[in-house]
Amino acid sequence: MTPEQVIDLLSLAARFDQRTVGDEDVRAWGLIANEQDWHPRAAARALVDHATVDPTPVRPAHITAILAAVRKEIRSRFTEDVCPPRELTDDPQAEIEWRRQRVATFVAAAFEAWSRREAIPHPAQRHELGETERPQLTRQVRELVAGFSLPPDVQRERQAKPDTPERVAQRAAARAALDEKRPALDALRADP
Repeated sequence: MTPEQVIDLLSLAARFDQRTVGDEDVRAWGLIANEQDWHPRAAARALVDHATVDPTPVRPAHITAILAAVRKEIRSRFTEDVCPPRELTDDPQAEIEWRRQRVATFVAAAFEAWSRREAIPHPAQRHELGETERPQLTRQVRELVAGFSLPPDVQRERQAKPDTPERVAQRAAARAALDEKRPALDALRADP
């Protein structure tokens, strides 16, 4: 952040807690802002968010903690591994750079959206990137599961067990667990 951006941030803080701001404050906050890689709009949002819920004067540690939590939330949006382009298969360094660039681009865009009080987007996942290798595997697994059935003796054994309260509770727990996983299963079914 530039000294002018730090002055703007400290001026905003002064509106909340009537602090006085001097050259040393600007230098100290600027040092921390640049060391912690604050972005002006994101730092301003973090300051306002802190002032909204905490009456204590905002300190650099408060802003850093809020921004770290937002970065962690953004990175948690990467829910599945994405195959790099085929031409990077034999070049590990290029693949690592491609992955780093993908994450950096998404984090920057998501951080900017957050700072404008917009919803944090989700990164493009496999099916959105048009990857071909893993969807084939997914289709094969789906076909394998569809053709799977329990042997007749196991089916008879399952039918012979009486409905005890424990079995009813187990079935309810299993259905609840399946309902939690249903969006992922539906996504697998929709994947060509």
